[in-house]
Amino acid sequence: MKAEINSTALYGSRARKDFDIHSDNDLLVVSDSFENQYGIEKAFNDKGYSCSAYTFRKLEILSDKKALFIQHLKQDATILSDKDGRLQNLLINYSPKDNYDNEIKETVAYFDLLKYIPDTVEGIGWAFDIIAIGLRNYNILQLANHKIYEFSLNNILKNSQGLFNLSNDEVSLLVNTRIVKKNYRDKHYQLIPTKYELNATIEIIEKRYSIRIKPIFLSKDNFNQYAFTSVYSNHQFTAYQKLRLFEAFTMTSSVIRDKSTYERCRRIIENPKFYAFAFNKQSYIDDLLIEMTR
Repeated sequence: MKAEINSTALYGSRARKDFDIHSDNDLLVVSDSFENQYGIEKAFNDKGYSCSAYTFRKLEILSDKKALFIQHLKQDATILSDKDGRLQNLLINYSPKDNYDNEIKETVAYFDLLKYIPDTVEGIGWAFDIIAIGLRNYNILQLANHKIYEFSLNNILKNSQGLFNLSNDEVSLLVNTRIVKKNYRDKHYQLIPTKYELNATIEIIEKRYSIRIKPIFLSKDNFNQYAFTSVYSNHQFTAYQKLRLFEAFTMTSSVIRDKSTYERCRRIIENPKFYAFAFNKQSYIDDLLIEMTR
């Protein structure tokens, strides 16, 4: 495994030294190619990291696109190993672009995932997870348009407070989405807030960010059918949106009979970055859904 890895770096709250009990231990692993990318990520995740494995080519593409993930690494990353200084050189030569309006439009469209929400504890947790990711990305992009680059949620919202006229109470409620996301992913469902609290959070997003959501809560069975229809042979959503809907479809399925299929679904859900590329291929999604439901 080590022979494949060229560079490693800590980033995020651990690298910034502002982590807490809810923080991930973000680790970047970079290579020219991976024979078993999933296996490498899992090996580090089993050691307590939240590992993201990238090829240098993928990082170069993101850098060329002026993706703010590279700015995040440039500001926060602590490089642990770097053969030939390639990662450091890539970060040194990166600069963000002047305008992220197109990415902001894509982030607003991302909230379309919340048109329907499963009326279950897990469904509410899933919705909070969607909000936590979308809200963070939206604020990061808006701040970048003002030449402010922040990647800690507390600092993101602190800098966004005046921009969107957020009250202190509203900021506190939005900060809490990060904690709910963590509890959802750790399956601490007893700590998931109520539907009332979810609706209160959505109201803030609609009022302050002018993002229309207006969710409809569906029973488990009805949402499962909606999710299947939305993911199967459907081109309305992006690959990442389909992956998150697939996650909710799996969550609301009564049973997945085949153990190997269940394990495959679990890997997909736990590694959205790794499987997002596969979800660009509609036939892959359709075959997987058929395998699950036959």
